[in-house]
Amino acid sequence: MWGEKTYELAERKMLTHAANDSIKKAGLTPDNISYMIGGDLLNQIISAGFAARTLGIPFIGLYGACSTMSESLMVGAMLTDGGYSDYALCCTSSHFATAERQFRNPLELGTPKVPSSQNTVTGAGAVVLSPTEENLFPRSLSLRLGALLTWA
Repeated sequence: MWGEKTYELAERKMLTHAANDSIKKAGLTPDNISYMIGGDLLNQIISAGFAARTLGIPFIGLYGACSTMSESLMVGAMLTDGGYSDYALCCTSSHFATAERQFRNPLELGTPKVPSSQNTVTGAGAVVLSPTEENLFPRSLSLRLGALLTWA
């Protein structure tokens, strides 16, 4: 649990670590980041919210489950391209044990898993977006949102 008392605290620590690493690799500080856009799989997107509080960056919380990272990149790209943000931090995290507790069976129950059951990754990722080409930051050139179709 990476030196933490709970899985939730470990997830917050992973996300904070990933965010700090991305900011440092960009040669920036948290003060340079206009928005932190991201989420996690927990109620109230608690890990991402506490990570944002720790970093002191304005937070736009997203809850898209498996699509959270791509959603954060789309929102971050719109903010930077639209001139609303110089730098946007896009991030997400998940922890196998917290997802099991939230959506399936708590590990403490010892419930056996069937061979077709799913596993949630334990990890976190973050990237800093910038609208300028002169920087060596990832930059979005286009995005495409899907459309929901109903076949009657």
